[in-house]
Amino acid sequence: MATDRFDRIGTTLALALMAGGSVAAATLQPSHPADGTADFPSGVPLDVLYGQLDDPSGSVFTDQAFEVSYAAYDSAGADDFVVPADVFGWDIVVVNTPGQFSPPAGQVPLAVNVAFHYDAGGLPGGVARECDFPANTDFTTDGTGDLYIQVTCMLFPGTYWYSQQVRVDFDPSGQHAWSTRNAAEGNAAAWKNPGDGFLTGCSDWSPAAGCGQVGEDMLFELLGQESPSCQLDCFPPAVPAYGFKGTLLLIVSLGSSAAYVLFRRR
Repeated sequence: MATDRFDRIGTTLALALMAGGSVAAATLQPSHPADGTADFPSGVPLDVLYGQLDDPSGSVFTDQAFEVSYAAYDSAGADDFVVPADVFGWDIVVVNTPGQFSPPAGQVPLAVNVAFHYDAGGLPGGVARECDFPANTDFTTDGTGDLYIQVTCMLFPGTYWYSQQVRVDFDPSGQHAWSTRNAAEGNAAAWKNPGDGFLTGCSDWSPAAGCGQVGEDMLFELLGQESPSCQLDCFPPAVPAYGFKGTLLLIVSLGSSAAYVLFRRR
């Protein structure tokens, strides 16, 4: 079925990284030391806030923004995670997502569109405030399709979704796809293909397994730090807006107080 969809835009698109296609299972290694931290140029150690790199299915699913001529095939994937209630929040700094490129290998994406969404009934909803990173070029990759994407997103406790779309021109760079996971953790992964070029009917966020994905979830990992507990000094005191009448009343009040003080001194 997936091959037929790709044949509609040329037989060379019928590759292992097609929607629902699979590749030989690989041993996936986290991109951080065994002690669960990673050091970045800032020198700040980052913890693994959420890890979902286990139980790989050996399959991948397309998550690509193509050039204009193939725009009907633009698609994006997403998966959910939970910021626990016993923390003030998470400061997410890096997202690690295993994936693969079709031949030719060794490609570097032009950019990666990533966002963190609120949960909307078990599917991605609106984008969380200041957690939208379109055309993000702040990432590293070894050319195999694995991505190590830097972001700056602070989230309070609750259920959220991470979404990803890799910007790559099919001509000449082939395709990118996100590695999947056998079992679902929380909600099953979601996927969308707004132009419905793959003829799945998944033009909006839908459970990915119903769109042809092999595996219930995506492989991904969130690195960062727990947000510090917020005390009163986290927020500056509010400055009241008095308006004209309020300002006049304040002046009269201050004047009366000053007159009273002078009277008492006499």
